[in-house]
Amino acid sequence: MEKLLKLRDEMKEDLLHGSIFPFWEQYTIDHENGGFYGAVTVDKVIHKDASKGLVLNARLLWTFAGAYRIFGDEKYKELADRAFNYIVERFWDHKNGGGFWMLHADGSVEDDTKMTYGQGFLLYAFSEYVRATGSEEARRYADMTYDYIENVCKEGNYYLENARGTGSSNGAITEAGNLSMNTHIHILEPMTCYFRIRHDACVEESLVNLIEITARRIYDTEHHHFVMFFNDKMEPLPGEVSFGHDIEGSWLLTEAAEVLGKYGADKPKNKWMMY
Repeated sequence: MEKLLKLRDEMKEDLLHGSIFPFWEQYTIDHENGGFYGAVTVDKVIHKDASKGLVLNARLLWTFAGAYRIFGDEKYKELADRAFNYIVERFWDHKNGGGFWMLHADGSVEDDTKMTYGQGFLLYAFSEYVRATGSEEARRYADMTYDYIENVCKEGNYYLENARGTGSSNGAITEAGNLSMNTHIHILEPMTCYFRIRHDACVEESLVNLIEITARRIYDTEHHHFVMFFNDKMEPLPGEVSFGHDIEGSWLLTEAAEVLGKYGADKPKNKWMMY
């Protein structure tokens, strides 16, 4: 236990005062165009003309919101506020809903694809920001993102690679494999966080569905790993194994089951509580 506590303290020190948070605080804030720079090298060379991605900015919002919730330092709230405001002003499609995949450095839209993976990280970030600040505006955006994912990024029980009407496949399921493990587990992850702030039956149903898909379809019971790609019937397609996703998915399932057990409406009969 003593060694674990020592390791915890060392990791916390590195996170808050070493090479992690200080790097993002000092080298990534775009004072000219708003938000954060799209690319900075390990040698701390800033590429001011680099494109700005939805996933990076959503992850920054999630990170600084979580840091503020856990550590209570106002500087993390300021960075979370910055990330939230930029996402809402630049990435969010105020006409059609959802978040654009990529912006130019100046904040104009470079790629208006609505990848489901990116919408998932938006939901994750907005939900964590609500947990940290109680922002009703962020809650509204979380609700809108959830509705967008469920109504535009989904066909039947399964989540498409792109929202319908965007991307090279226009969101249509194809035999080449427009259903993937990666998209589904990264919708499971934010759906779990979203259920922490919205305990409605519809969100619970979405979470249970994602747990079922991950445990019953994506998990290969014979070889004990996750299948990466599927056809339109969610039948496995041959391919490589991603051991990193296997590990990640195990704790995503565990967290989802714990949150479902905590907030689910029918706890005593909820079979996922035992896992």
